Amino acid sequence: MKKASSMLDKKFKKISKGVMVCAVSSLSLASCVSNPMVGVGGGNSLSSSQGNSSVKLSMMTAIALSNVNVRADAGTEHSKVYALKKDQRVEILSEKDNWYQIKNPSDTSKPVGWVRYDFLVVDVVPAQTRQAEVAKDVKMRSGPGTSHKVVTIAKAGSNLVVNGIDGRWYKVVAGDKEGWIRNDFVVVNSEEGSVNVASTPVRATSKPAASDDTPTSFAGFLNGMTNKLNGTSSSAGSEQVNKLTTAAVAGPVMPLERRVDYAGYSADFQSIKKEMMSGDLDGAYEELKKRDKELVEGAKTTKEFAEEADLLTLMEYGSLSLDKGDTDTARDYLTYAEDALKERDQRSQTADLANSGLSNLASVAGFGELGEYTPQSFERILLLNYKSVAYLLEGKREAFNVAQRAIDLQNEERKIFEKQIAEAKSDLDSKKSSGFVDASVFDIVGKVFDGFNKEDVKKANIVKDAFVNPFGDYVAGMIYELDGYRDRDMLSNALISYKKASELNPSASFLKKAVSDMESRKIARGEHKIVHIVIADGIAPARKTMTYGLPLPTGVIPIKVPVYVSEENKVGKVTVSVKGRGGSLNLEDLANVEAIALRHDVDSRPLKDLTTLVNVVRTVAEKKVASGFGFIGEIISNVRESVSNPNMRAWMTLPSSFKANRLIVPASAKEITVSTYSKSGKRLTSETVSLTNEGPSIIYGRSLNGTLTLQSSAKTWVVN
Repeated sequence: MKKASSMLDKKFKKISKGVMVCAVSSLSLASCVSNPMVGVGGGNSLSSSQGNSSVKLSMMTAIALSNVNVRADAGTEHSKVYALKKDQRVEILSEKDNWYQIKNPSDTSKPVGWVRYDFLVVDVVPAQTRQAEVAKDVKMRSGPGTSHKVVTIAKAGSNLVVNGIDGRWYKVVAGDKEGWIRNDFVVVNSEEGSVNVASTPVRATSKPAASDDTPTSFAGFLNGMTNKLNGTSSSAGSEQVNKLTTAAVAGPVMPLERRVDYAGYSADFQSIKKEMMSGDLDGAYEELKKRDKELVEGAKTTKEFAEEADLLTLMEYGSLSLDKGDTDTARDYLTYAEDALKERDQRSQTADLANSGLSNLASVAGFGELGEYTPQSFERILLLNYKSVAYLLEGKREAFNVAQRAIDLQNEERKIFEKQIAEAKSDLDSKKSSGFVDASVFDIVGKVFDGFNKEDVKKANIVKDAFVNPFGDYVAGMIYELDGYRDRDMLSNALISYKKASELNPSASFLKKAVSDMESRKIARGEHKIVHIVIADGIAPARKTMTYGLPLPTGVIPIKVPVYVSEENKVGKVTVSVKGRGGSLNLEDLANVEAIALRHDVDSRPLKDLTTLVNVVRTVAEKKVASGFGFIGEIISNVRESVSNPNMRAWMTLPSSFKANRLIVPASAKEITVSTYSKSGKRLTSETVSLTNEGPSIIYGRSLNGTLTLQSSAKTWVVN
């Protein structure tokens, strides 16, 4: 056994074969000796046993979150020696100044290099095999990647044994078949419930000798925190957590300091967003395909791609395909995404993972991006809004059914969200009254978001809550109005839908005009025709990591939480004009996505406060545990803190708003012109689009910082 992880370091203890040791990986303890001696042993010489199954422990390794340069030393001022590719595995040798020293993964004979910690995810090596279940039908492959051949199709609900991990892939056994499945298609079981091995600390299987200053085990602390979260306090670990809430902890930020940065998924998406903001939607799509090169090359059809892709990937491809004019592909991706959501909702009815204390801990453990993506409520609704637009552009009435599902879903999501907030408030009150931690800690935690980003809070207050998206009701009214070409009685239904849309967005004058027209049963026919225009403008707020220096009586804890921050938009207004007619009309906000996203963030404050409180308890406990293991414990603590980023995934291709208007134009009109203007009134761009020759037209466009693309619908069902 050596003092540190290098053949050059001094040997200070010899361990006999068969002696039980405490093996420490990046976050976990595998099994422990009775004598708490701490050192480093070669990963190839150690294994973890449990029953008849075992998984060999490796050295500390990590995978690259994105393509990244490797430097000659720790710092960007040093020369580049080579580059890592996204998902490439490396071995970590040492750490300094927030940089990891790594071996060259392609040629170990070449010099080592350095990578910043936030470009790597340090592996959590399972301490034992785990029973698991397949989340949805998925291909089991012969190796960790879609380039490997398919061994079999693992059916949703079937049982697996997980016995290895390589990046985002699990090595599994299912019956007489052995192969690899991506981790977001697998739900792994533990004693506390169904959780993800890659995102959950592994339990210790035996305990070192206890003392007043040494924790009984890492698992003891996890159990203690879990018991406190679930309202029990009978374990020794729970008692130790009580003592730790006032422990001194040194943080990387100053007290009350806030740092807001891109991290994880949102950081990885910046190259795609850059192409979008330049107006190059085809370039953005190609960047998206580069990011998902392994999936793209392994799939021959859209269906095969959808079977391997996660939900968020399908959503990004769907909206971006629609924006660049590939309506058929967009509809397919959005349909696969909706189906994936339905399937997961059905699973959640039979397996409520939220009741697991350990799962609750895992959700704030900083590895949320390794599991299934859970869309925000407003994202689920917008998914259906996008799909209804795809059908409208194809001239198909199927858009109505999708719009109705969006309306129903928004009502359901409101109830779910209100229940979650009420429960979070109740949980906070209960923890405060029960003495979960010192009352002063609650007061300090409550200040984490106070005064943060006041301008965005003002934008959030534009809407009364996050469930006022009128898009579904507007589309329903639009379809009923078009049905009125054949049956004027349908205008009564259009009136009801337009009224509901106007109630959700009372500031939109074009919705009030639609209500007035339906009340007078006015329909554009004969010498006139109707044009509905919807423009997706700007980029929705970005999800970033806010690191806050939370001061406790004797130290500072760095708390990392996801926050939405609005993005700059050069466009101040969008107008539409008809050739041969004087003047123009402004497009108005139909669905203010920016305000809705920011409002959702503001209204989620009780959930964030609860998460922050759990993070405080967890962080202090982990640092205390790590301190009991000397030098290695310090490394573990630094690694844990450096990679503990919250789930930064969000639907990045969404617009900041959907702007719309409803026009009555001469039947002879052949085209309309859409223009965008800066906030100072300077015209940025103008584009002209043709109207359908017969009957109503539906126009959809994408506006991005002075660039504009437009597309017109096919003939609608009322003239086909």
